[in-house]
Amino acid sequence: MHIRVARAFLPLPLLLAASVLVAQKQPFDVHALMQLARISDPQLSPDGHSVAFTVQTIDIEKDTKPKQIYIVPLAGGEPRKIADDAERPRWSPDSKQIAFVSNRGEVSQIWLMDADGANPKPVTSLSTGAGGVLYSRDGKNLVFTSEVFPECGADDNCSRQKLDAEKNSKVKTRIATGLLYRHWTTWQGARRSHLLAVPVSGGLVRDLTPGNRDDRAPVPRLARSLFGKLIADKGYLSQPLFERLFCDQGLQLITRLRKNMANALMDWGDQGLLRKRAIIESVNDQLKNISQIEHSRHRSPANFLVNLVGGLIAYCFQPKKPSLGFDARLGLAA
Repeated sequence: MHIRVARAFLPLPLLLAASVLVAQKQPFDVHALMQLARISDPQLSPDGHSVAFTVQTIDIEKDTKPKQIYIVPLAGGEPRKIADDAERPRWSPDSKQIAFVSNRGEVSQIWLMDADGANPKPVTSLSTGAGGVLYSRDGKNLVFTSEVFPECGADDNCSRQKLDAEKNSKVKTRIATGLLYRHWTTWQGARRSHLLAVPVSGGLVRDLTPGNRDDRAPVPRLARSLFGKLIADKGYLSQPLFERLFCDQGLQLITRLRKNMANALMDWGDQGLLRKRAIIESVNDQLKNISQIEHSRHRSPANFLVNLVGGLIAYCFQPKKPSLGFDARLGLAA
């Protein structure tokens, strides 16, 4: 009662000033940033009625970044959460089910649920985990990736035994007998990423890319229609591959030289670009994470081009962008 009486006798200008201060928005600080939800991977249903997408939030107390799947009508409306601890929604051809990746267990697995989020159930239970799920065109199978042991393939009992042996082994030394043995912050162990398939109804998992695949093997085929120069990781380069691409296709690989490679084919400009490689990678990072140029599969070439051109336009409007400092007159990176 005392507070109400005191407010009643306040001058009108002071009351107005107090109301303005209360109405002012709070500053956008790091705490507000942590409350923002990250939306990604929108997927339009084949019938054109709904869009499923992934939302990532930040749990500061648990120090985690949980992901959820939401659905919203294409015509507009209130988004509705249909799955927790889930990402990468992919519609069935008849728009009645959604396949997704969930980390509800020890490792990520492929799950299925109805289009409204009901009846979720796991499809895989691989000890090596599963991800990157896609429906086959007829809707009868799911294709996904898993880091398997090449000698085991889709035999999960074999993979489980090897994983247990690695876990229980007292020897933690890594032996590198070939390239690539490390990629960024991840060691390349004995496992390889393979494409596998499983019936939607569950059943036998098949390995579509068996064997110990060499990462360099598909390079000539992928670069078949390219010309000019390729910037490559040192770990992926070999002398026979360099000679094959240069002699057969006229395509020059630009990378840090190895001891068994001569410098006769690299000019000063290429060496300058090598020194600026970190800047080039930062540009790629901004195109992906800021301009939102997605690497995921698009349903049509038009969608891909719209996403690509839109991302490049957004990048051009950034006030500050990384610069190579390249002098075209001298052919050198400053």
